[in-house]
Amino acid sequence: MLFSLLGNGLAAGASAASARRLRHFGFHARRAFERVWRRCDLAFRAWGARRLLREMQSWPDERLRDIGLSRCEIASAIEGVKRPFQWVPDHDAAKMDPARFGH
Repeated sequence: MLFSLLGNGLAAGASAASARRLRHFGFHARRAFERVWRRCDLAFRAWGARRLLREMQSWPDERLRDIGLSRCEIASAIEGVKRPFQWVPDHDAAKMDPARFGH
């Protein structure tokens, strides 16, 4: 009778507790991996942007003008003063009436 209690009741509880601990550990390990992945991704993106800006310093002025940048903007982007690429809409959102598009 003692062996049947150990085999059925206590062993099942012990395996459930260890499975719960294992899931808990897996959850935290996955979150830590995702945090490390995000940090590495941001670091590689920043490295790529810095590398591109350093390369753009050697471009001729005509090529920079073609994409709408100046040497001053590239220098300030390298120093971290200003973002080099900033999208500015060419329309006023208040004037965008959906009725004008025929919907």
